[in-house]
Amino acid sequence: MAGFGSDPWATLAVYQARIASGVNILLGVWLLVSPWVFGYQAAGSAAIWNSVIIGVLIAILAAGNCLSYHVRTGLNWIIVLLALWTMISPLVYGYTANTGSVGNNIVLGVLVAWFAICSDDAMTAAKTHPPPSAPAH
Repeated sequence: MAGFGSDPWATLAVYQARIASGVNILLGVWLLVSPWVFGYQAAGSAAIWNSVIIGVLIAILAAGNCLSYHVRTGLNWIIVLLALWTMISPLVYGYTANTGSVGNNIVLGVLVAWFAICSDDAMTAAKTHPPPSAPAH
């Protein structure tokens, strides 16, 4: 599976990466709908569009990792950058008075970054380290 042959250790790592990417798809969708849950209307349309666009980008990039034959670790680092932007965007767009949305963005940013790093780490480990029981080449 995923280019690793019959190595169950590497296959497990691919599954771990895909599960982490799958969680990021769901988190991206949550970011997409969060402006209506937390009432960003007072902050203006830029704040709403920011969450919608960043949520869609996170979901699409995570889906690219989840559904492709090989998990692309470069996409994970783009997702991490989007997660960092998610955390600071309330400051940029001026809706820090809405504590629910600020807390949501911070928690989402941390979770999205963490799952992207977990996905990247699982794939890197599968590609660069032989399983513990594998014979040396």
